[in-house]
Amino acid sequence: YEFPEGHRFSSEEEPGESTFLLITGRVRVFHHDAMVKSTLSVTEVCAGEFFNLLALVGPLSVATTAVALEPSIALEIPRASLPVLRQAVPRVAHQIQYMIAIQLANALQARNAALRARL
Repeated sequence: YEFPEGHRFSSEEEPGESTFLLITGRVRVFHHDAMVKSTLSVTEVCAGEFFNLLALVGPLSVATTAVALEPSIALEIPRASLPVLRQAVPRVAHQIQYMIAIQLANALQARNAALRARL
């Protein structure tokens, strides 16, 4: 799909249903933590990278907001298609699960660092 500059792929307040693989363009991904009153995990996603991976975990709110910085093309992978992906291409599904684990670990480290800085 093609998305215009400023398109909001996800919002921290809404449940996420899909992850995206960015084909072209740039996307800013960020999280505002109300507890520490600051923006954490600001990253810029470039072509070839996934974002909103936690949307594949379950019907949780997505922990980040993702906004297109320029016109972008992205492949959307809905959570409902993950079981089909596991059956059809297990290696790709395994890699996505690995990336989810890495993202969770990075989010935990960022949160811990922010909380330690407040001490």
